[in-house]
Amino acid sequence: MVSKKVLLDVISKYSLGGLVEKIQWTVKDNKFSTEFLGSGYKGMVEYDNDFNLKEGNYAIWETPQLVKCLNILDEDILLEASYKGGVPTHFNIADTNYEITFSLSDPSNFDNPKPSSSPPAPTATFEISDEFFTRFIKSTDILSGITNPLFSLKSAEGFTGSELIFNVENGHTSLDFAIESKIKEEIKPFYFNVDLIRVILKANKNYLNGSFNAYLIPNKNVLVIKLEFETENGIKTKYQINNTIK
Repeated sequence: MVSKKVLLDVISKYSLGGLVEKIQWTVKDNKFSTEFLGSGYKGMVEYDNDFNLKEGNYAIWETPQLVKCLNILDEDILLEASYKGGVPTHFNIADTNYEITFSLSDPSNFDNPKPSSSPPAPTATFEISDEFFTRFIKSTDILSGITNPLFSLKSAEGFTGSELIFNVENGHTSLDFAIESKIKEEIKPFYFNVDLIRVILKANKNYLNGSFNAYLIPNKNVLVIKLEFETENGIKTKYQINNTIK
């Protein structure tokens, strides 16, 4: 049996509000993992608590349709796969009321993102808190309706020490908020996609622990943000977001 609540939570953390539809699940030693890649970002989701599905790779072409199927089921569901020539072709999903056959794609259609290297230590880092969630979501609300909204990130010295300054602008309005951080060297303003960070935060609002790390890539004028979260029930997520050009 599989918990529908946990499965939907796992899916929400990689689908990111519909950004990712085509995905490959990997199950090994009763542990779930998946990696995904989009324009300017990549990520990984893991679930270590006894994911009850046969070991292998499962290629999903339409994640939104899978979510619709799961939503009509009870909390405890049976999730199994049917095979042809050793390749999984369908999920068989059932509860006490419904039996659903969900078609899978061929895993050979998917290329997993290659892992990227990072500097040995982040240029700036802080532990994510509810306060950061609230400040970021509220401050970026002023960008509602703007096409491709951006925020900037830079370092500064504040009253209590080193800070990362988040800035959003909407016409004649400019809003800053500061987060106390550990900073190794100066970070001049870099710009990032607001909507992407917002959807990642909302997908991980049930986090137990979280970290925000910024990596300045030498000689490339690039700043990479890495967000990591872990939930109480053992879901771990990692997201890498590249800066964009204003």
